[in-house]
Amino acid sequence: MLAALWHRRPIVAALAMMGCAATIAAEPGFHRLSGEGIRLALVDKTVTDDAHWADHFLPDGVLDSHELGEARRGAWVIEHRQLCLTRKARRPIKECFEVWMKGDQVEYRRDGVGVMAGTIRDLPNRPR
Repeated sequence: MLAALWHRRPIVAALAMMGCAATIAAEPGFHRLSGEGIRLALVDKTVTDDAHWADHFLPDGVLDSHELGEARRGAWVIEHRQLCLTRKARRPIKECFEVWMKGDQVEYRRDGVGVMAGTIRDLPNRPR
């Protein structure tokens, strides 16, 4: 029996390492939102780091962003359980992220790896 397991030790070691990596990548309390979960969490809300950037998600798919004091308009849409943001620039860039939440903490992730982190807030009152 031990001889049979001895020959499989690379497989056992690989499985053990994958289990450790999965544990490290999954931060306690954070959960990935579904497409509907993203919509429910973000419509009429702001995600911000309270210092450098803020993304305001309007119900009609308009994205009002502020980054380092510069306002930018764009669009947001949900595709395949991901939040996709298109910011207007000379060449508009579309970026898609998984959205993970823990309470009011939000993380934008790609392939489970954190890209940006912020807090969800109510949308500030804006003149119409």
